[in-house]
Amino acid sequence: MKYKVALLYCFSDDSQWQQVLKMNKSIEYCCIDITSHDWLQQCLSVDYQLFLVKAPGTTTSIKQLFDERIVVLSKMMGKHIYPSLQELLIYENKRLLAQWLTIQGIPTPQTQVFYSKTECLEFLCNTKFPIVGKINIGSSGKGVTILRDFEKANKYVNQIFNNGIRPYIGPNFRTSSIVSKIKKMISSKGLLAHKVKVYKSIYNEPQRYAILQGYVKHSFEWRVVVIGESYFAHKKIVSGSKASGSLLKGYDDPPLSLFDFVYDFCIKTDLSSTSIDLFETPSGYVVNEIQTFFGQSDPIQMRVGGIAGRYQRINGSWVFEEGDWAEYECYQLRLSHAISLLENRNDQ
Repeated sequence: MKYKVALLYCFSDDSQWQQVLKMNKSIEYCCIDITSHDWLQQCLSVDYQLFLVKAPGTTTSIKQLFDERIVVLSKMMGKHIYPSLQELLIYENKRLLAQWLTIQGIPTPQTQVFYSKTECLEFLCNTKFPIVGKINIGSSGKGVTILRDFEKANKYVNQIFNNGIRPYIGPNFRTSSIVSKIKKMISSKGLLAHKVKVYKSIYNEPQRYAILQGYVKHSFEWRVVVIGESYFAHKKIVSGSKASGSLLKGYDDPPLSLFDFVYDFCIKTDLSSTSIDLFETPSGYVVNEIQTFFGQSDPIQMRVGGIAGRYQRINGSWVFEEGDWAEYECYQLRLSHAISLLENRNDQ
């Protein structure tokens, strides 16, 4: 049996979805730009059994458009999408994520969202420093600012409410060299024009509200990846003042208590395809951020005893399985999980 699958993307699909889809002989798929005017007609033109998604993470306006159209497919039409609607809505939306974590009763740094400059400045006068300023959308620590005293925080807040703030705009030379990026630009038709369009969009959407979060002193964050029954974890090491975007990894054996916490968290919140960044504190684990889609600078996500592999929870115990489970930036594992969910749904 062949599954009919639609891959939904925004403007251009630079994910690994297509690569793993091409390798799967049990799938017929096509790509649909969800920003196109006739996206809905394209989705209805074939009786697709599964909609695979790569959500955008560049500008709020495009993310809002994307979320609205995913709601149409999932909630209004009952289509099967992967990842889930909940996982897509909280992705690259720190404002929503903070409220969602609070409602779920999950330990997380206290986060305040201010649309009033007066309220925000009053908060600064009564808070302890340092605190963290964040931009609602943006990964790799690009929109994170450590505000160590009132003077810096006051300047930051005034910039937000007077002119707005933006994340870093431009190539990320931490992931690859300038030479390799130039080669990619030359070999990929239209890539330069697309990048310039994205950078202009980011510049034209400054954030004019403040997201302020309590600061948790740390030398690393745990990055835990959960895809179906597979669990991985490694350390994101702090460089300067931030772990996100440093690309420094630590592959110490992760404690099983970490997986117990994340397992209970995912069961409670119904997450099954995500990555979770956590602080390890004397009082327990604290969730910092959740990313449904995430970068992967190394070909693995975890080592135990120096061996790459994954953990699975079997009969209440954590069992390690050696293997290259994180290949293709975990998209192969995502596809297997998506098909498994589809088959379970069809059996019901």
